[in-house]
Amino acid sequence: VRSYLAAGQADKASAFIAKVLSDNPKNSDALALRAAMKELAGDLAASEADLKGIVELLPDGVRSHELLADFYLRTGQMEKFYQTVETSLEKGAEFAVLRMRRAGVKEQEGAFAEAVADYQAILDAAPGNLVAINNFVSLVSDHFRDNDELMARAREIAPVLGTTAIPEFQDTYGWLLYLNEDHEDALRALIPAARALPNNPWVRYHVGMTYAALNQVDLAVENLETALTLAENQPFAAADTARSALLTLR
Repeated sequence: VRSYLAAGQADKASAFIAKVLSDNPKNSDALALRAAMKELAGDLAASEADLKGIVELLPDGVRSHELLADFYLRTGQMEKFYQTVETSLEKGAEFAVLRMRRAGVKEQEGAFAEAVADYQAILDAAPGNLVAINNFVSLVSDHFRDNDELMARAREIAPVLGTTAIPEFQDTYGWLLYLNEDHEDALRALIPAARALPNNPWVRYHVGMTYAALNQVDLAVENLETALTLAENQPFAAADTARSALLTLR
């Protein structure tokens, strides 16, 4: 199918899928491919029907629910997306990938408390999930600093992030250390993150604020100014804090 599509022969791809399904109407891979082609053609109702068919064929399969949920997410059918996720979660802990997907959507929507609750549930079932740890710590650090219980858990689980070579994780850990006023250790985590992500305004802001706390004025100003420049054409919630810090430093 991919070869046909790459060659611009969608009709042959469709015919091949139809032949597979005529031989075996329950071939879930063929149904998924047909659903994808229907979606590309704009026939969302037919695509949805095929994806629902896969769920009926494989009601206990994580992938079948994931395909349907992602379809609803792509097409902006949020009520159906949340309903699909909720239905899948009733089946057991192995469906945590759908909870992770929902947490990410909630975070994008600004429903931070709901996102945190999802990440907590994921970590209760899988304490070593690094993505969930990072996202939980990052959300709590940014939005729930006054919640002693959440901050305590963030401090408890965050150190593993500092042992990775993943710059986003290092940044999350370094910023939590900054908030805990452990500025020297914060810098040790943040500098590698900034080297790996030099054009990320949040990382440069975190580095700048840490240098400011250590009274290294030139480096603080350099990083804070860079953060503001990088974020000129995008939403940047820390912009006012960065500007205030610069006024104090200059």
